Amino acid sequence: AALILSGLGFPPERQQWPTKAFSGGWRMRIALAQALFSKPDLLLLDEPTNMLDLESVIYLENYLEKWESTLLLVSHDREFLNAVCSDTLHLHSQMVDTYK
Repeated sequence: AALILSGLGFPPERQQWPTKAFSGGWRMRIALAQALFSKPDLLLLDEPTNMLDLESVIYLENYLEKWESTLLLVSHDREFLNAVCSDTLHLHSQMVDTYK
């Protein structure tokens, strides 16, 4: 868990703080770390890069590139999606386009 928290921008001393001591953006990072650490069979992420700095986005991208289970991402960050996803579904005008 400490490695994930560190990758998402938490220095070691802040990893011991109670959740209530953090702002909303940092709490989102805590929730993301919890989801990654639990290694679910299906990981759903909605705009996971929104509250992250560049270093944390790069860490998350590298982490998810190695993800072995099913991953469903919603994002407007095309570079992130292209780096992480093997298949893309584009929903528009009541239609779905598939890209591999």
